[in-house]
Amino acid sequence: MRVVVSHRAFLVVLFAALAVLPVVANQYTLFVGNLMMLYIILALGLNLLVGFAGQLAFANAAMYGIGAYGAALLQVRLGLSYWIAAPCGAPVRVSHAPTRRPRPP
Repeated sequence: MRVVVSHRAFLVVLFAALAVLPVVANQYTLFVGNLMMLYIILALGLNLLVGFAGQLAFANAAMYGIGAYGAALLQVRLGLSYWIAAPCGAPVRVSHAPTRRPRPP
């Protein structure tokens, strides 16, 4: 007998499990989970650039690093909280990188 579960039911169960995870998990499990989610976000961005847009993306991880470095500097030097510094890391990254596709000559 085969049980068929809809995509919506699977997502509801997945989000419920992820909502309960911080309550029952230890610090190491949370660290590994957060690191895994960050790498998934990087991989999805690379898939969008290379797979769908057809652009070569040599600096995908570098842009991620520049944004993270900018957020860390805002935390250490200015004493901002993480929740304020993390969204401010994206404009730092955009200001240091060309984001437009070059036009052919």
